[in-house]
Amino acid sequence: MQTLVSVVPPVLIFICLYAGIVKLAARLLRYTLSWKLSFVFALAMLIIAMASRALQLAIGHSLPVWLALILLLAVYVVLGGWLFGERATNASGQVLGWRGGVRLSACAFLVMAVFALLLLGVSLFLHSFHPMTPP
Repeated sequence: MQTLVSVVPPVLIFICLYAGIVKLAARLLRYTLSWKLSFVFALAMLIIAMASRALQLAIGHSLPVWLALILLLAVYVVLGGWLFGERATNASGQVLGWRGGVRLSACAFLVMAVFALLLLGVSLFLHSFHPMTPP
């Protein structure tokens, strides 16, 4: 029970952040996207991430970081193109289609990367004021 309590909050935060990033990307591109659809996308990406991690543990081998990032981007864009293509709309109310869905998911990936780099920069900046002291 203790393990479940320690796992559920990070998973909920992950899903909410992903959904928010997708909604932000849709807003930046002036697309209309429901919260429900952005949460479905976030949940699908969580399931894919968990499955890929389980596969890595099962075979005892992991991919190089650069290859893992390329595969993640490909899965992200293909899933977004399929999921958003027929369900999201542009500013004039027309369905996005495959290209629009790919554009939306690529924009969401870019927004996520920018946030990650900003967090890394802030972390490194704050760490420079309090360097680790040896034991």
